[in-house]
Amino acid sequence: MSKVTKTEYEKLKAQIQSWDHHYYGLDNPLVSDREYDVDYRRLLEMEQQHPEWVTPDSPSQRIGGSVLEAFEKVVRQQRMYSLDNTYNEQNIREFDERVRKIVGEEDIEYIVEPKIDGLSIELVYTNGVLTLASTRGDGLTGENVTQNVRTIRNVPLRLEGADFPETCTVRGEVYLERNALQKINEQRVQQEQEPLKNPRNAAAGSLRLLDASVTASRPLKAIVYALMEHESYESHHACLSAMKSWGLPAHKNVFVVKGVQSLVKCIHDQKVPMTQLPFDVDGLVIKVNSKKQQKQLGYTSKYPRWAIAYKYETEQAVAQIEDIVVQVGRTGVLTPVAHLTPVFLAGTTVSRASLHNKDEIQKKDIRVGDHVLVEKAGEIIPQVVKVLLEQRSQKSLPYVFPEVCPACMTSIVQVKDEVAVRCPNALGCPAQIKESIRYFCSRKAMNIEHVGPSLIDQLVDQGIIRDAADLFFLKRSQLIQLERMAEKSALNVLDAIEQAKKSAQLSQVITALGIPFVGETGARILASHAKGLDYFLNTPREEMYDRLVALHGIGEKMAVSVAGFCDLKQHRSLLERLIQAGVNPVVEDSHHHPHLQGKSFCVTGTLSVPRDQIKKMILDHGGAWVSSVSKNLDYLVTNEASSSSKYVKAQSLGVAIISEEDLMKMVHA
Repeated sequence: MSKVTKTEYEKLKAQIQSWDHHYYGLDNPLVSDREYDVDYRRLLEMEQQHPEWVTPDSPSQRIGGSVLEAFEKVVRQQRMYSLDNTYNEQNIREFDERVRKIVGEEDIEYIVEPKIDGLSIELVYTNGVLTLASTRGDGLTGENVTQNVRTIRNVPLRLEGADFPETCTVRGEVYLERNALQKINEQRVQQEQEPLKNPRNAAAGSLRLLDASVTASRPLKAIVYALMEHESYESHHACLSAMKSWGLPAHKNVFVVKGVQSLVKCIHDQKVPMTQLPFDVDGLVIKVNSKKQQKQLGYTSKYPRWAIAYKYETEQAVAQIEDIVVQVGRTGVLTPVAHLTPVFLAGTTVSRASLHNKDEIQKKDIRVGDHVLVEKAGEIIPQVVKVLLEQRSQKSLPYVFPEVCPACMTSIVQVKDEVAVRCPNALGCPAQIKESIRYFCSRKAMNIEHVGPSLIDQLVDQGIIRDAADLFFLKRSQLIQLERMAEKSALNVLDAIEQAKKSAQLSQVITALGIPFVGETGARILASHAKGLDYFLNTPREEMYDRLVALHGIGEKMAVSVAGFCDLKQHRSLLERLIQAGVNPVVEDSHHHPHLQGKSFCVTGTLSVPRDQIKKMILDHGGAWVSSVSKNLDYLVTNEASSSSKYVKAQSLGVAIISEEDLMKMVHA
């Protein structure tokens, strides 16, 4: 190859970037495949001669490089919220009424978009170049999947134009079209591999592969739906237009309507067209179009008040019950599950459905052999709607609920006024032991990676561990003997356990213990009071109860549960061995102002920082976070007077209303 200049290289690179955008982003090829391949090979030859010219935005960087050991965590400044769901027209009208009440206008302008059933991502461009891509995770913390996202052809490695922000953050969805999944599965069947179940799972699994070259082999696509830096744009529609002008793959099928009547009509009109799109859509996303009104509406602790997801009527299917199997949970509750003839339902193959409890089976008279109508509750959990009695066989006999636990053969019990039946053998039931350890390791608790259900099953079945504390005494020699456990896998497990021991907060450990009636908020209050696990060992039961019930946010039921939990021999042994293993984080006293301790706070309206940060600050300084206004509330935090229900109720009850600035003064005084 003759000598080339840097200018020639940059010109060719820009040309190929433009071709990629038109082909993958706009479905409008500008050149033949042959011409593209010739110039692409030319680009590779130039980069081989001058590797110092290669930058992350080069088309050559879309092919995955080295295999990652694991994904790094990404902590974002602004939380990725989920959306509240609705399934009927009345809910839409109520949503519109709430919006109008706060905004104070009669006809609100809405923008309606398809709700793609994919995997949420956040993309960060610095000076126009893609520098970071992360999954949604828990909203605040995701996984760094930049290397994999670079392989997605319709995601630009460099933005077009020059009017984008210096740091541009956008959010969207990664998905796989249905016909692409079909082709992948045809290849997998030929290679005697298990077919992928549905486009969403296939997209999520592909994006989270540690080997980006495999991700590159799958035709993933992305769509962006949110621009985080939008001060220059008055509407969401303007943000979408801006993102399109920068070469980002924004929604094509969007509709701007004014007033609730037009909104309802749009929803009905789009029901059939949504099913004809080449990718799975599980409904529509409805957003207030005005950015000023979005800011005015703000967020709840979970959802934006200015957006809602409309889910179309739940799809149903007929299946036959082949068997009913009873599962035993962490607290000993027995849950019956129907094993069904496989049926395709709402994008997935369903072969199991929850029957909830003993009473549900009797009420619906569900029998093995019955043909039943099945749907997905909230589009997630399959459940039996009803029995098709006209198809019942004479051989179908009423189901008899077991009288003993199927995991340990202990006689089951039913507490008075409870629907659930339980296995009382908490110490000896292998099913309860496994579920307790799984909960201990879960993300909301100790967040121990590499310790999944399969490993826990082996460890318990072989008698290597009996409870969660045993995890911290595991040895390499014990792990290496297990099925499908190589040297490196064993070291990953031990490293993850050690990392959890060092990084876990006391509130996480308390959550992981699984004390009845103690959730994450209760665990934080307990941690702030207890300061360490030894408190639960050294405080007599009656004294503990008296102290806890006096704490704001700890009711009598929780106080009784905690004191009773700590009084049992097996739980005391668990706590002692956790401390012995080094799992004993201590909470430092972080209360900067005596008035914050023991006070309750509720927040409404838009604040200068994400609500999660405000919540953490209040809890860290001894305050209690509540989601609703009552006469027992101490402070409502808001930056402006409004007609919101919380503000109006706080005024009527005489609750103190303070600003965000007032709260900061209380914290930092």
